[in-house]
Amino acid sequence: MMPPMPQAGTGAISLRGVSKVYRPPRKRPYLAIEQVALDVAPGRFVAVVGPSGCGKSTLLSLVSGLLPPTTGEVTLNGTRVTDVRTDVGYIFQRDALLPWRTVRENVALPLRFRGRSDPALVQDWIVRVGLGPFGENYPHELSGGMRKRAQLAQSLVADPTVLLMDAQPHGERAAGGLERRGRGRSPANGAVHHARPRGGHRALR
Repeated sequence: MMPPMPQAGTGAISLRGVSKVYRPPRKRPYLAIEQVALDVAPGRFVAVVGPSGCGKSTLLSLVSGLLPPTTGEVTLNGTRVTDVRTDVGYIFQRDALLPWRTVRENVALPLRFRGRSDPALVQDWIVRVGLGPFGENYPHELSGGMRKRAQLAQSLVADPTVLLMDAQPHGERAAGGLERRGRGRSPANGAVHHARPRGGHRALR
């Protein structure tokens, strides 16, 4: 018998009684996370710390709507998550830049998907993350850290209400971009790391 699901929370991100079971073809099902209850208030930066394979990426995929929960309910900004959310920025472990597009074109994609065009805003974010001279470069011409910063700009250019990071930002320029983005706004942010971060006492603020 399943335990009763806790009452819905009021956070920007709320999970109530959330479990996820993966059922791969011709393999045994396995439980990734079980009965998770979590509230993240607006304006908070929360780090979920744990070993590889404990379900951190699954948690973010549930919040973003990329995966449905097996049981329980996920809400974002007061509405239930039932599909992929367009008000979420998501930085994946492995960058999701399109290799045939330049940095500028990749950063502009979220705006393009929303029927918008704002070259000045795209350039502003490219500069904020320290890639000003590399706007016309392709992903294979960048270092791993630079690609992460390009993905950060791509995730923030559409001004999402929630930013999910399945990897920590690379370098001071990336961290500075996050800081400047947060000024005057109250986003909820979820960051996932595979090892205990240095200065862990600042992981939740």
